[in-house]
Amino acid sequence: MTQYFIERSDFYQLEIQQGKAVADAAQAAGVEHVVFSSLDAVQKTMGFPCLLYDSKAHVEEYMKTIGLPVTVVKYPLYYESYLSLRLVKKLEDNTYEIGYAIEGAAMHAVSVADMGFAVREIFKNRAEWLGRTVGFSGGKHTIQQHADILSKHLAPNVFKPTKVTPTMTVS
Repeated sequence: MTQYFIERSDFYQLEIQQGKAVADAAQAAGVEHVVFSSLDAVQKTMGFPCLLYDSKAHVEEYMKTIGLPVTVVKYPLYYESYLSLRLVKKLEDNTYEIGYAIEGAAMHAVSVADMGFAVREIFKNRAEWLGRTVGFSGGKHTIQQHADILSKHLAPNVFKPTKVTPTMTVS
C-alpha cells in the first residue's frame, strides 16, 4: 500500500481500492500467509474520522471478511518519519525543531529496520502468528525525550520540540 495521503486528497478511496485488490489477488493466488500493516479504526472507536487510519482498518476488516490467512501488524510512529515527513526544521538560532506537536504525552515509536526483523519472524513462524494482531514499540518517550536523545547523539546539533500554542492549526 502506498502513501497517497501525502500527495492526494482522495487517498482514502485509493488505499481501500488498492488494499482490496491486493487481498483479492492474494486469495486468488492461494497465498498461505499475508502480513498486513494496519492501524486502528478511529471513526469506529472514537466517533470522528481519521482517514489515514480508517482506510487501513477498512482493508484489514475486508481481509478478515474474505477469510484471507492474515497476521495484522500495527506500528506506531517510525523514528524515520522525522526525516521522511520533514518533521524537523532548522531554526534561525541554528537549533532544530521537531514538528510533532504532542507536548507532554509519551508516544510509542519504532525503527523501520527493526520491523523487518520482526516481520521475518512472523513469516518464519506462521502457525504461531496466523490470525493474530501484533502491536510493536521500540520505546515510549515524550517529544522532549526524543529531542534530548537526538541532541545527545547528533551533538553539537540541538533539537527541541514544537511548543503547542492555543492558536496552532493543523495543515
